[in-house]
Amino acid sequence: MRKRWIWTIAACMSMYCPTLGATTILSSRAVAATSQVDGSGLPSNVEPFNVGSQDADTAVLFIHGFNGGTDNFEDLPGRLAEAGTFAQVMLLPGHGTRPTEFRDTDQDDLLNAVLAEIRRLKQSHKRVVLVGHSMGGTLSLLAAAQEPVDGIVLGAVFLGVTHKWYYGLRPETWSKITAPIFPWIYKGNFYVRTNDKSAMKHSTSYAWIPSKAVVTAGKLAEAANAPSVLSAIQCPVLMIHSKHDGAASPDAAKRAHDALGSHDKEFMWVNRSNHVVFWDYDREAVAEATVGFVENIRESDTDE
Repeated sequence: MRKRWIWTIAACMSMYCPTLGATTILSSRAVAATSQVDGSGLPSNVEPFNVGSQDADTAVLFIHGFNGGTDNFEDLPGRLAEAGTFAQVMLLPGHGTRPTEFRDTDQDDLLNAVLAEIRRLKQSHKRVVLVGHSMGGTLSLLAAAQEPVDGIVLGAVFLGVTHKWYYGLRPETWSKITAPIFPWIYKGNFYVRTNDKSAMKHSTSYAWIPSKAVVTAGKLAEAANAPSVLSAIQCPVLMIHSKHDGAASPDAAKRAHDALGSHDKEFMWVNRSNHVVFWDYDREAVAEATVGFVENIRESDTDE
């Protein structure tokens, strides 16, 4: 009986982990990437990068998700650069290096890194727009509540786990209970939150996930759901979410959208994708909506 309970708890914990990131899968590319290191000491496919003119009036900051990397956004940074913006794709602390660094990264480390990037971009660009995926969207909301920006795109924002009846307790609760028992969880290729299976090869993540990092993601989501945070968001917002997202709760996203302080906000449902909306079947529609959103911000500012 005791063994049965242990395995039940472990199973529920493993259900929670794959829900939290743009790239909670480990492909053969992810394994190979660990040996393809450039001069920065980072795998080449998770290296922070930027594209576009440094003199552009608008900068777009891309913020990837839990256990993800800078390859989360398909060709969207390049498309925005071609449209006349400067695109900066950041790498969050604890990502793209070692799982132990991920374990030792807390919510303040993550949020402060995003705030630092926003403030740096503000020094050389007239406008700053955020594009966040999953936990990157969570961080976008928290950062924008402290450091106002000109627009936010939230792709499959993580504000709570998509709940299944067989989970019993909420996954967030399971993670807190089991973290001291199971400090590490092997991810492997078991959970894929994308309907287009060909997208797997474009995602890089750790094979072993620290349970402590899962708890950290839950704390960020809890903080971002606070009415004081949501009401502080006054800039234009575009939320993009799949009705079939098996990771980040669509209902939680819609509730947060309705509570935003902004009067210029749009919720865009996509139907053919799962959680990895920037790489899944609806990626073209997602990219076009994002490019159009950024262009509208630039044009509205010009008109004024």
